[in-house]
Amino acid sequence: MSSTCNTNLTNLGSSACNVEMGEIKRVMFTSYLKEDGTANKILKTDAAAKANWQTLFNKFNFSSDKLEKVVPTCLVYEFKSEQADPEAFDQGGYYEKLRDGDYNFSFMIYGRVPDYIERLKDMENNTIATYLVDADSRVWGTETSASDTYLSPIRIKNVAVQNFNMKSRETPPSCLVTMRIEVPAHINNLVSVTVADGDVGLDTDFYSLIDATGTITSPAVTGCVATIVDDAEGDAVIGLAGTGDYVYWNFYDNVAPTVAIPLAADGSISASSNVYTINEAALLTTLHVYLLKVSHPMYDIDSMTVTIP
Repeated sequence: MSSTCNTNLTNLGSSACNVEMGEIKRVMFTSYLKEDGTANKILKTDAAAKANWQTLFNKFNFSSDKLEKVVPTCLVYEFKSEQADPEAFDQGGYYEKLRDGDYNFSFMIYGRVPDYIERLKDMENNTIATYLVDADSRVWGTETSASDTYLSPIRIKNVAVQNFNMKSRETPPSCLVTMRIEVPAHINNLVSVTVADGDVGLDTDFYSLIDATGTITSPAVTGCVATIVDDAEGDAVIGLAGTGDYVYWNFYDNVAPTVAIPLAADGSISASSNVYTINEAALLTTLHVYLLKVSHPMYDIDSMTVTIP
C-alpha cells in the first residue's frame, strides 16, 4: 500500500439537523473584512434581534467600524443556487476534475428604477460578502456550525449585474444579479438565525437608505436648519457633523444649479441629534432658491426637511 494513500474513513454521525432553506426573499451585502482585517461576523444572539440588524443597516462612517455596515436589497424573486460541474482539464493526456465546481447564486429584481440598478452595479468590483434572508425571516450565513457563537457572511468572488430593462407590454422592468461564491465548499456549512420580530416582507424591517436632497427658498444669508430622518423607520440620522464631515454638505443655487457652494470648515455646522444647523457668514443670498445635498460615502440618508432659522 502506498504511504501517500489515506485509508482513514470519516465518521458520518447522525442527521439530526436537516437544512431546509425557505425561498430567499432578500440579499444583504456587507464587507467580508473589517477595518482591522479580521472577518466580519455577528454574534448569533445579536443577529437574532431586529434592532441589532438595523444598527448595522444604519452604520455611520466612523473610521473604526464603517465596513461592518449591512446593505439589504429590496425583495428579490426567482432566487436560484446552482453548482457547475467540476471543471475538467487536460493533464498529460488525461482529464482530471476539480473537487468542487463553481457555485453561483442568481436572483431577479422587478420594478426598480435605473439608478437602483446602477447602485447594484457599483458592487461588481468590490470585495464583498452576503447574508441571505428566506421567507421565514431566517438569516443564513456560513463558515460556522450550529455550535459556534457567530454567524458569518458568505464570501463572494464576483458579482454580475444585468443592465436595467425598460418596461414593455410583455415584460416588467427587471434586473438579473449573479454572484459567484468564493469557496464552493462553504455552502456545506450553512447555518441560520431567525430574526426576532422581523418580517422579511417589510421594507421597514430590512431597509437600505439613500442620499438626500432638501429645498430651501429665501434662506437667511447665514444658512439654514436641516432635519434628517430615515423615512422607513422614522429614526433620527445622527453623526454627520463630526470632524471633516462639512465637506459632504453642499448648496446649489437655481441661478447656477451645477456649481456647488461648499461649507468652509467644521465650525460651519453643528448638530443636536438629527437637527443640523448650518451657520456661515454670507454663505447664501436671500430670495434665491437652493438645493441642499448631503451625501456621505459610507453612511446613506433617506430624506430631510430644510427650514429657515
